[in-house]
Amino acid sequence: MLPVDAEEGLGKAEIEFAASVTAPLFWVLRDCLGEIIKSGSVFFLDTGTAVFAVTACHVVEQCFADSKLPTFVQTMVGGRTGRPVPLHLGDRIIDAHHDLDIATFRVTPEELKLAGHTPLTGFQKAWPPRFPEVNGGITYCGFPGHSRRVRSFHEISFGIFSAASYLTSANEQSISVQIERERLVQVHGDGVMSEDYDFGGISGGPLI
Repeated sequence: MLPVDAEEGLGKAEIEFAASVTAPLFWVLRDCLGEIIKSGSVFFLDTGTAVFAVTACHVVEQCFADSKLPTFVQTMVGGRTGRPVPLHLGDRIIDAHHDLDIATFRVTPEELKLAGHTPLTGFQKAWPPRFPEVNGGITYCGFPGHSRRVRSFHEISFGIFSAASYLTSANEQSISVQIERERLVQVHGDGVMSEDYDFGGISGGPLI
């Protein structure tokens, strides 16, 4: 399901692009009752000098906590057009900040190619970047956990939520988007977005 809360011209191409740079970050636990899958979202950046992944800090913290359990099996980045890429997350972390809820970790161009993902690039030449404009157009996306379908350890599908909207507010630590349901126009997918739609799992996805 990919609704758009914006003018028609903003929607389809922008949300398709946001989806192309985003992936599910998931890990598997196995016990006597079967397999348990937990997941968040991740996206990829190419600064011109480095390629790396960005996700939410609480996703990484939960993954690390679960990795200490005897039932823990593997962490993976889901493939878009390719196959999932296994990784040992503890060896990859660049930095993480609990309060800002952001974490970065290393990936290689070869791994992204294997999984069929595209890194996000831009024209930012200096830091800090220009402050986001309120009412400016944005896109955001991620992989809700309730759309995940597990058939076996080797066959897991993830449904993506992606939307275009306008920026409601922004400060140095947070960016906010108010979803106005009466303005939602669905441009992809099937089914209707329910009033109690569960966004759990899109943490770590990009807002562009």
